[in-house]
Amino acid sequence: MGTQMDIEIILAYSLAGLTLAVIEGIKPGPLLTMVVRETLSGDLRAGIWTAAAPIFTDGPLIVV
Repeated sequence: MGTQMDIEIILAYSLAGLTLAVIEGIKPGPLLTMVVRETLSGDLRAGIWTAAAPIFTDGPLIVV
């Protein structure tokens, strides 16, 4: 019984985090401009790596 509740809580937090990430990710700003530039000048893979950069740079700071 507790496992089902844990899964629901994890899914709720994951959905909230994903929603916030999408909302923040599509706001016009320097990161979006850089992602679009890298995607257009390179390819989709370059754009994805550029968009994923905050995960690698901010992630360790959040953990600490």
